[in-house]
Amino acid sequence: MDPGARGALKQALVAAGFPAEDLAGYVTGDSMQLALRQRCLSGAPLEVRDYEREAVEAFHVSGSARGGSGVIVLPCGSGKTIVGMAAMAAVGQTTLVLTTSLTSVW
Repeated sequence: MDPGARGALKQALVAAGFPAEDLAGYVTGDSMQLALRQRCLSGAPLEVRDYEREAVEAFHVSGSARGGSGVIVLPCGSGKTIVGMAAMAAVGQTTLVLTTSLTSVW
């Protein structure tokens, strides 16, 4: 099928009561090596919380076709940025990050 028609097909299947599991995957991005620092600028150790690590693992799924997309929804100050950076490190490729506002970028 035409790859550009995947979205329309998935919508039609959902409307007919047959949700589609799309495992077509993504185009491989340029390699980008990223690692979280071991220490914060304050000198304190940077520790990824268990739930942050679990979120990254659920997103990445060991690099399988089932992983690679998701939405991080957490309260303010609970680690969305850490989850995002750890996910980028797990992927090891250039990454598109969408935010709700310009303030979120800074």
